[in-house]
Amino acid sequence: MRFLIALLLWTMPAFANGPCGPDTPCQIENGSYHMDLPEIASGPMPVLIFFHGHNSSGRMIFRGSGLQRDFKDAGYALIAPNGTPIQGRQTLRWAGRVGGTR
Repeated sequence: MRFLIALLLWTMPAFANGPCGPDTPCQIENGSYHMDLPEIASGPMPVLIFFHGHNSSGRMIFRGSGLQRDFKDAGYALIAPNGTPIQGRQTLRWAGRVGGTR
């Protein structure tokens, strides 16, 4: 989990001006994520990472409003990684459990 967060934070500046965002995934070697930056995005900023639920995706995080908008308005960069595909299905999941192993 720490590796994923570090990787996302390390690659974020490379994609900040690229073609990815809330609707278009940012591609990295082992997966993808969606992101949205505050209106005034210059220099270091706090980051909030949203993990989607079962049968969802990082893109779905940005379809709602409210909490996401409040954090963005407060100057946070929002990152929503996509889970890994489930073989034979069109859904995504998180391998393992946070705080435990399988």
